[in-house]
Order: sequence, then C-alpha cells, then structure tokens
Amino acid sequence: MQRVGQGSGVDLTGAGTVQCIRGTGRGSYAVVPAGMASLWCALRGGLEVGCTEGPFRLARREFLAIPAGPVVRAVGRESADWVGLALPAAMVAPILRSVGVRRDPGPLLFSTVLPLDRALLRALAAAVRQAG
Repeated sequence: MQRVGQGSGVDLTGAGTVQCIRGTGRGSYAVVPAGMASLWCALRGGLEVGCTEGPFRLARREFLAIPAGPVVRAVGRESADWVGLALPAAMVAPILRSVGVRRDPGPLLFSTVLPLDRALLRALAAAVRQAG
C-alpha cells in the first residue's frame, strides 16, 4: 500500500499490478495510468476524481468505480481521508467471477457516485489491512 499525505501524491504510471493508495489531507493525490480500472472511496472529507467521463466529487462515505480507460487523477479536498484501488483491466473479469458475477463486467462498471454501505466498507477495510 502506498500512503500519501497533505500536498503529496503518487503517479502509478508503469505499475502493472494491483495498487492500493491511502490518502489523507487536502491536496493528496493519485494518478492512475491509462488501461487500469480504479475504485475510489471517500471515507471522510471530499475527493475529486477527474477522468474523460467528467469530473466527479465524492463526499463522505461515497465511492466511484471507473472502468479501464484514459488517465484518472484523484485529489483530496477538505479534511480528506480516502482509499483508491487500481488494477489492470485484465484482472477485473476474474475478480468479478470469483465473487459470483457471471456476465461480462463492462455494463457493471459505469461511472457514477454511489453511497458506501457497511458491507462494502468492511470489504474495503479488509483489502486495506491485507495491503499493509
């Protein structure tokens, strides 16, 4: 897991594996290269995610799934505490199949901000703990 604090960030260009980013503070950022899918979760404060599908603003306890495409940039806003997961596009379908999704993941990954429910929050906490 990579941690970024206020005013600092990470560029994942060249990363070919699953990446977990934990950001805290205003101005913390992450850049996900083209060809990687990503999941963004705002735990506290705000998170702004920019991609070709538009700018998205996440408030506390909201998440956003972005399918593989062009470069994505996320920036923490006021009192930000957020988690981002980035993974190669080839890994999305096997992961979804492992949890019981039987069809092509394409239509499931449309970009919209949704509430972060307790089940997803528990799964996210487990993933972050596992990432270190």
